[in-house]
Amino acid sequence: MDNQNNDNASYLAMLNNPTINPPAKPPKKDSPKQGVQLASATFSAAMVAQQSLKDMSSDLDLVSETDAPFESLNIAWDKTALPTAEELINLGLVEEDGDREVKTVAAFFEPFTTEENDPYKQAAGFRALLQKFEELFSDAEQDAKVYLIGDITITVLILGIIRGDNGKHALVGLKSMLVET
Repeated sequence: MDNQNNDNASYLAMLNNPTINPPAKPPKKDSPKQGVQLASATFSAAMVAQQSLKDMSSDLDLVSETDAPFESLNIAWDKTALPTAEELINLGLVEEDGDREVKTVAAFFEPFTTEENDPYKQAAGFRALLQKFEELFSDAEQDAKVYLIGDITITVLILGIIRGDNGKHALVGLKSMLVET
């Protein structure tokens, strides 16, 4: 009987060992930037721009080794220039630091806007989204950029500046993810 109890105890110890039998969803590591709530700009131009980008991107996924949806962003911003990658990291918008690349909106969307390599039939949606960015940010070369930050899991931030009344500004755009191994 003692032998059977030892066998049962060993079996239960194995089942409860997180290394051998990890939980279905590993707990997230506590990060000081996790759960940071950034203040949204409340002036109408920023809110309209955010809703417009949200609507235009709702049926699109950023396809890589994973299919990631877009999340709309509206962040109160007290500067007149776009942020640096370092500022975006400090704001908590980036999950993991790594390689940093900044592109124009047109250069980023270019590979997604042709039907030649479009198995998901999203090219027309990406062309419309690019057009919306160009419409919202009159000088898209200066007022909007795409930030790609990370090594394997790459945070994609497509951000532009909306200038409001009384010197208020907002970073408005989209956030998604690319996975490249």
